[in-house]
Amino acid sequence: MCPESRIALITLGNDLRGDDGAGILFGNLIEGKTPFMLFNGYEAPENISGPVINSRPETIIIVDTMFFKGNPGDITLVSKDELYSNTVSTHGTLGLYIEYLLHETGADICILGFQPKSLEFGDSISPEVSDSVRRAADCFIHTDSISHTFERLNEICLKEQHMNARKTIMVVDDDRDIVESTAMILESAGFKVTSAESGNQFYESLRSKRPDLIILDVMLETMTEGFNVGDALKSNPEYSSIPIIMISAIDKQTGFPVDVNFIQADVFMEKPLTPDALLRNVKKLINT
Repeated sequence: MCPESRIALITLGNDLRGDDGAGILFGNLIEGKTPFMLFNGYEAPENISGPVINSRPETIIIVDTMFFKGNPGDITLVSKDELYSNTVSTHGTLGLYIEYLLHETGADICILGFQPKSLEFGDSISPEVSDSVRRAADCFIHTDSISHTFERLNEICLKEQHMNARKTIMVVDDDRDIVESTAMILESAGFKVTSAESGNQFYESLRSKRPDLIILDVMLETMTEGFNVGDALKSNPEYSSIPIIMISAIDKQTGFPVDVNFIQADVFMEKPLTPDALLRNVKKLINT
Protein backbone atom coordinates (compact mmCIF):
# COMPACT_ATOMS: atom_id res chain seq x y z
CA MET A 1 0.00 0.00 0.00
CA CYS A 2 1.40 3.38 -0.95
CA PRO A 3 2.15 6.15 1.56
CA GLU A 4 -0.69 8.52 2.37
CA SER A 5 1.22 11.34 0.67
CA ARG A 6 0.86 9.51 -2.66
CA ILE A 7 -2.94 9.20 -2.51
CA ALA A 8 -5.03 11.79 -4.35
CA LEU A 9 -8.71 12.51 -3.74
CA ILE A 10 -10.56 14.24 -6.60
CA THR A 11 -13.99 15.66 -5.77
CA LEU A 12 -16.45 16.45 -8.58
CA GLY A 13 -19.92 17.91 -8.88
CA ASN A 14 -22.16 20.97 -8.91
CA ASP A 15 -23.60 22.09 -5.59
CA LEU A 16 -26.40 24.01 -7.36
CA ARG A 17 -27.94 20.76 -8.67
CA GLY A 18 -29.17 18.93 -5.59
CA ASP A 19 -27.27 15.74 -4.88
CA ASP A 20 -24.75 16.48 -7.64
CA GLY A 21 -23.08 18.49 -4.87
CA ALA A 22 -22.13 15.32 -2.97
CA GLY A 23 -18.51 15.45 -4.07
CA ILE A 24 -18.22 19.14 -3.25
CA LEU A 25 -19.66 18.62 0.25
CA PHE A 26 -17.24 15.73 0.76
CA GLY A 27 -14.28 17.95 -0.17
CA ASN A 28 -15.43 20.74 2.14
CA LEU A 29 -15.77 18.32 5.04
CA ILE A 30 -12.30 16.77 4.78
CA GLU A 31 -10.26 19.78 3.62
CA GLY A 32 -7.32 20.30 5.98
CA LYS A 33 -8.35 17.26 8.07
CA THR A 34 -7.03 14.31 6.05
CA PRO A 35 -3.51 13.00 5.38
CA PHE A 36 -4.38 12.56 1.68
CA MET A 37 -3.95 15.06 -1.15
CA LEU A 38 -7.22 16.80 -2.06
CA PHE A 39 -8.13 18.28 -5.46
CA ASN A 40 -11.54 19.93 -5.92
CA GLY A 41 -12.51 19.60 -9.58
CA TYR A 42 -16.14 20.76 -9.41
CA GLU A 43 -17.63 20.42 -12.93
CA ALA A 44 -14.31 20.77 -14.75
CA PRO A 45 -11.88 18.07 -13.63
CA GLU A 46 -9.64 18.88 -16.59
CA ASN A 47 -8.71 22.13 -14.79
CA ILE A 48 -6.93 20.18 -12.04
CA SER A 49 -5.34 17.54 -14.28
CA GLY A 50 -1.95 19.23 -14.20
CA PRO A 51 -1.66 19.44 -10.39
CA VAL A 52 -2.98 15.88 -10.01
CA ILE A 53 -0.47 14.44 -12.50
CA ASN A 54 2.40 16.49 -11.06
CA SER A 55 1.66 15.11 -7.58
CA ARG A 56 2.66 11.67 -8.94
CA PRO A 57 -0.09 9.73 -7.11
CA GLU A 58 -0.04 5.96 -6.84
CA THR A 59 -3.75 5.81 -5.94
CA ILE A 60 -6.52 8.13 -7.11
CA ILE A 61 -9.98 8.15 -5.54
CA ILE A 62 -12.62 10.12 -7.46
CA VAL A 63 -15.62 11.23 -5.39
CA ASP A 64 -18.78 11.86 -7.38
CA THR A 65 -22.50 11.24 -7.72
CA MET A 66 -23.18 7.90 -9.39
CA PHE A 67 -26.20 5.88 -10.52
CA PHE A 68 -25.82 2.23 -9.53
CA LYS A 69 -29.42 1.08 -8.84
CA GLY A 70 -29.13 1.74 -5.12
CA ASN A 71 -31.36 3.70 -2.79
CA PRO A 72 -30.82 7.46 -2.45
CA GLY A 73 -27.80 7.99 -0.22
CA ASP A 74 -26.27 4.56 -0.79
CA ILE A 75 -22.48 4.46 -1.12
CA THR A 76 -20.41 2.34 -3.49
CA LEU A 77 -16.73 1.78 -4.20
CA VAL A 78 -16.23 1.09 -7.89
CA SER A 79 -13.09 0.07 -9.74
CA LYS A 80 -12.33 1.68 -13.09
CA ASP A 81 -13.23 -1.60 -14.81
CA GLU A 82 -16.66 -1.77 -13.13
CA LEU A 83 -17.45 1.68 -14.46
CA TYR A 84 -18.07 0.15 -17.86
CA SER A 85 -20.35 -2.62 -16.63
CA ASN A 86 -24.15 -2.54 -16.87
CA THR A 87 -24.57 -2.12 -13.13
CA VAL A 88 -23.15 1.36 -12.68
CA SER A 89 -23.06 4.56 -14.64
CA THR A 90 -22.20 8.17 -14.00
CA HIS A 91 -23.05 11.47 -15.58
CA GLY A 92 -20.66 13.33 -17.86
CA THR A 93 -17.47 12.02 -19.43
CA LEU A 94 -15.85 10.63 -16.32
CA GLY A 95 -14.81 7.44 -18.12
CA LEU A 96 -12.67 9.38 -20.59
CA TYR A 97 -11.14 11.41 -17.77
CA ILE A 98 -10.22 8.23 -15.89
CA GLU A 99 -8.56 6.80 -18.99
CA TYR A 100 -6.54 10.00 -19.35
CA LEU A 101 -5.40 9.90 -15.70
CA LEU A 102 -4.52 6.24 -16.00
CA HIS A 103 -2.39 6.92 -19.08
CA GLU A 104 -0.60 9.88 -17.49
CA THR A 105 -0.05 8.52 -13.97
CA GLY A 106 -0.35 4.72 -14.06
CA ALA A 107 -2.15 5.03 -10.74
CA ASP A 108 -4.72 2.66 -9.28
CA ILE A 109 -8.05 4.45 -9.73
CA CYS A 110 -11.41 3.89 -8.07
CA ILE A 111 -14.62 5.88 -7.64
CA LEU A 112 -16.40 6.60 -4.38
CA GLY A 113 -19.98 7.09 -5.57
CA PHE A 114 -23.17 8.32 -3.93
CA GLN A 115 -26.59 7.34 -5.30
CA PRO A 116 -28.52 10.62 -5.80
CA LYS A 117 -32.14 11.36 -5.00
CA SER A 118 -32.44 14.52 -7.11
CA LEU A 119 -30.19 16.37 -9.54
CA GLU A 120 -32.64 19.20 -10.20
CA PHE A 121 -31.15 22.67 -10.52
CA GLY A 122 -31.88 24.77 -7.42
CA ASP A 123 -32.51 21.79 -5.13
CA SER A 124 -30.53 21.37 -1.94
CA ILE A 125 -28.60 18.20 -1.28
CA SER A 126 -31.01 15.58 0.08
CA PRO A 127 -30.79 14.44 3.73
CA GLU A 128 -30.08 10.88 2.62
CA VAL A 129 -27.06 11.88 0.52
CA SER A 130 -25.84 14.47 3.01
CA ASP A 131 -25.79 11.88 5.82
CA SER A 132 -23.92 9.38 3.64
CA VAL A 133 -21.33 11.94 2.55
CA ARG A 134 -20.66 12.81 6.19
CA ARG A 135 -20.23 9.14 7.12
CA ALA A 136 -17.86 8.60 4.21
CA ALA A 137 -15.89 11.77 4.96
CA ASP A 138 -15.42 10.61 8.54
CA CYS A 139 -13.60 7.53 7.20
CA PHE A 140 -11.01 9.82 5.57
CA ILE A 141 -10.60 12.11 8.58
CA HIS A 142 -10.30 9.66 11.47
CA THR A 143 -7.81 7.29 9.89
CA ASP A 144 -4.23 6.18 10.20
CA SER A 145 -3.92 4.56 6.78
CA ILE A 146 -5.72 4.17 3.45
CA SER A 147 -6.27 0.45 4.19
CA HIS A 148 -8.11 1.42 7.38
CA THR A 149 -10.17 3.91 5.39
CA PHE A 150 -11.17 1.28 2.82
CA GLU A 151 -12.04 -1.19 5.57
CA ARG A 152 -14.46 1.30 7.12
CA LEU A 153 -15.98 2.22 3.75
CA ASN A 154 -16.48 -1.45 2.91
CA GLU A 155 -18.23 -1.97 6.25
CA ILE A 156 -20.66 0.82 5.35
CA CYS A 157 -21.29 -0.63 1.89
CA LEU A 158 -21.86 -4.14 3.25
CA LYS A 159 -24.30 -2.84 5.84
CA GLU A 160 -26.24 -1.01 3.11
CA GLN A 161 -26.31 -4.14 0.94
CA HIS A 162 -27.87 -6.02 3.85
CA MET A 163 -30.43 -3.27 4.33
CA ASN A 164 -31.22 -3.20 0.62
CA ALA A 165 -31.91 -6.94 0.63
CA ARG A 166 -35.07 -6.24 2.62
CA LYS A 167 -38.33 -5.64 0.80
CA THR A 168 -39.01 -1.93 0.22
CA ILE A 169 -42.47 -0.45 0.66
CA MET A 170 -43.31 3.08 -0.43
CA VAL A 171 -46.04 4.91 1.47
CA VAL A 172 -47.65 7.71 -0.57
CA ASP A 173 -49.69 9.95 1.75
CA ASP A 174 -49.71 13.67 2.50
CA ASP A 175 -50.54 13.08 6.17
CA ARG A 176 -47.22 12.89 7.99
CA ASP A 177 -48.78 11.21 11.03
CA ILE A 178 -50.21 8.45 8.83
CA VAL A 179 -46.84 7.96 7.12
CA GLU A 180 -44.99 7.70 10.44
CA SER A 181 -47.47 5.32 12.06
CA THR A 182 -47.59 3.11 8.95
CA ALA A 183 -43.78 3.10 8.72
CA MET A 184 -43.53 2.06 12.36
CA ILE A 185 -45.79 -0.94 11.72
CA LEU A 186 -43.90 -2.00 8.59
CA GLU A 187 -40.39 -1.46 9.95
CA SER A 188 -41.21 -3.46 13.07
CA ALA A 189 -42.00 -6.36 10.71
CA GLY A 190 -38.61 -6.02 8.97
CA PHE A 191 -39.58 -3.99 5.90
CA LYS A 192 -37.72 -0.96 4.58
CA VAL A 193 -39.99 2.08 4.15
CA THR A 194 -39.74 5.11 1.90
CA SER A 195 -42.38 7.80 1.46
CA ALA A 196 -43.76 10.52 -0.79
CA GLU A 197 -46.33 13.23 -0.10
CA SER A 198 -47.71 13.78 -3.61
CA GLY A 199 -47.99 12.17 -7.01
CA ASN A 200 -45.13 14.27 -8.39
CA GLN A 201 -42.85 13.39 -5.49
CA PHE A 202 -43.79 9.74 -5.88
CA TYR A 203 -42.86 9.67 -9.58
CA GLU A 204 -39.51 11.33 -8.81
CA SER A 205 -38.75 8.71 -6.15
CA LEU A 206 -39.88 5.89 -8.43
CA ARG A 207 -37.18 6.84 -10.93
CA SER A 208 -34.52 6.45 -8.23
CA LYS A 209 -35.64 3.15 -6.72
CA ARG A 210 -38.41 0.71 -7.60
CA PRO A 211 -40.34 -0.40 -4.48
CA ASP A 212 -41.62 -3.94 -3.93
CA LEU A 213 -45.06 -2.63 -2.91
CA ILE A 214 -46.87 0.71 -2.81
CA ILE A 215 -49.32 1.89 -0.18
CA LEU A 216 -51.23 4.68 -1.91
CA ASP A 217 -53.66 7.16 -0.39
CA VAL A 218 -56.55 8.32 -2.58
CA MET A 219 -56.63 11.95 -1.45
CA LEU A 220 -53.31 13.68 -2.03
CA GLU A 221 -53.08 17.12 -3.65
CA THR A 222 -56.58 16.53 -5.05
CA MET A 223 -59.47 14.41 -3.84
CA THR A 224 -58.77 11.67 -6.40
CA GLU A 225 -55.05 11.95 -7.21
CA GLY A 226 -54.40 8.47 -5.82
CA PHE A 227 -56.84 6.99 -8.34
CA ASN A 228 -54.93 8.71 -11.15
CA VAL A 229 -51.57 7.47 -9.87
CA GLY A 230 -52.91 3.92 -9.63
CA ASP A 231 -54.29 4.08 -13.16
CA ALA A 232 -50.96 5.37 -14.50
CA LEU A 233 -48.97 2.61 -12.78
CA LYS A 234 -51.19 -0.27 -13.81
CA SER A 235 -51.28 0.91 -17.43
CA ASN A 236 -47.47 1.19 -17.61
CA PRO A 237 -45.82 -2.15 -18.45
CA GLU A 238 -42.68 -1.14 -16.56
CA TYR A 239 -44.54 -0.73 -13.26
CA SER A 240 -47.80 -2.65 -13.64
CA SER A 241 -46.47 -5.65 -11.70
CA ILE A 242 -45.85 -3.62 -8.52
CA PRO A 243 -48.61 -4.48 -6.00
CA ILE A 244 -50.67 -1.53 -4.77
CA ILE A 245 -52.62 -1.25 -1.53
CA MET A 246 -54.92 1.75 -1.90
CA ILE A 247 -56.03 3.37 1.35
CA SER A 248 -58.56 6.09 2.05
CA ALA A 249 -61.17 7.58 4.34
CA ILE A 250 -62.87 9.20 1.35
CA ASP A 251 -66.06 7.20 1.82
CA LYS A 252 -66.38 8.44 5.41
CA GLN A 253 -65.65 12.04 4.41
CA THR A 254 -67.92 12.15 1.39
CA GLY A 255 -70.58 9.59 2.28
CA PHE A 256 -69.96 7.77 -1.03
CA PRO A 257 -68.41 4.30 -0.80
CA VAL A 258 -65.47 3.42 -3.05
CA ASP A 259 -66.35 0.90 -5.74
CA VAL A 260 -63.40 -1.48 -5.43
CA ASN A 261 -64.24 -3.06 -8.79
CA PHE A 262 -63.17 0.08 -10.63
CA ILE A 263 -59.95 1.08 -8.86
CA GLN A 264 -56.49 0.16 -10.12
CA ALA A 265 -55.18 -1.50 -6.97
CA ASP A 266 -54.66 -5.02 -5.70
CA VAL A 267 -56.20 -4.32 -2.31
CA PHE A 268 -58.33 -1.47 -0.93
CA MET A 269 -58.24 -0.66 2.78
CA GLU A 270 -60.20 1.91 4.74
CA LYS A 271 -58.48 4.22 7.17
CA PRO A 272 -57.63 3.94 9.97
CA LEU A 273 -55.41 0.96 9.22
CA THR A 274 -55.06 -1.82 11.77
CA PRO A 275 -51.57 -3.34 12.08
CA ASP A 276 -52.71 -6.95 11.72
CA ALA A 277 -54.80 -6.32 8.59
CA LEU A 278 -52.09 -4.18 6.99
CA LEU A 279 -49.31 -6.72 7.54
CA ARG A 280 -51.53 -9.57 6.41
CA ASN A 281 -52.20 -7.84 3.08
CA VAL A 282 -48.60 -6.75 2.63
CA LYS A 283 -47.20 -10.23 3.19
CA LYS A 284 -49.80 -11.77 0.90
CA LEU A 285 -48.91 -9.40 -1.95
CA ILE A 286 -45.12 -9.64 -1.78
CA ASN A 287 -44.82 -13.26 -0.67
CA THR A 288 -42.73 -12.84 2.45
